[in-house]
Amino acid sequence: MDGASGLQNAYSHVLREVRPTRVFLPTISDLHPDHRITNIEMQISLFHAQGKIWPELGEPIVDIPLVYEYATYCDFPEAPTLRIEATEEMLKRKLDGIIAYESQEQIDVLVEVQRQAGTVEYIREVQFNFLTPRKYEALFAESR
Repeated sequence: MDGASGLQNAYSHVLREVRPTRVFLPTISDLHPDHRITNIEMQISLFHAQGKIWPELGEPIVDIPLVYEYATYCDFPEAPTLRIEATEEMLKRKLDGIIAYESQEQIDVLVEVQRQAGTVEYIREVQFNFLTPRKYEALFAESR
């Protein structure tokens, strides 16, 4: 994008262009390194997209979207916060999407896990907070 490369640049551009209200990411505890990197890069891009870095990529976002994680290869680091019940048609579309990556040799294992889970999906809302050191002050108030 505009002479720069990398996920943070691209994600920041898309966030500023689309201005989503929600972002869905693979869980940070996922076993697949590409999934963890996607999570990390998007979260720092949320920080960049609301700031003044790369002004050529659009106006900064004002509202930080809610961030949700979904599990792919392993459990969440903490319990999920949402349970979603879908239709059989939506499950079929999900499975078809996963099957599109059939070049990955173990994809059939993932498809079977999802098929057995059925139409129920679990998602975890991520508490995405920018650094605010003052919130820790009360922890050390007595030590002064």
